[in-house]
Amino acid sequence: MSRITLMALGLIECGIAAWVVAGKRMRQAAIVQTALLLAMNAGGLIWAWHLIPDPPGMILQNLAFLILIWVAAKDAPHHAHE
Repeated sequence: MSRITLMALGLIECGIAAWVVAGKRMRQAAIVQTALLLAMNAGGLIWAWHLIPDPPGMILQNLAFLILIWVAAKDAPHHAHE
């Protein structure tokens, strides 16, 4: 089951990457990535906390990543047809 979950997660992340490269609806892409990252962090902290060597560091790194995501989404050109 965990192998299937990891493969699905990888495919979802690749889909989000393709979405970002396409440059369409960047705010929605940021929302989806934020929700996914929060869910993954929460799941890790709830069910696998003992396997995470530095939980505060993980949270800090992911917070920095989310800031970059939202800065990029804000700076993305707005399209009238979106």
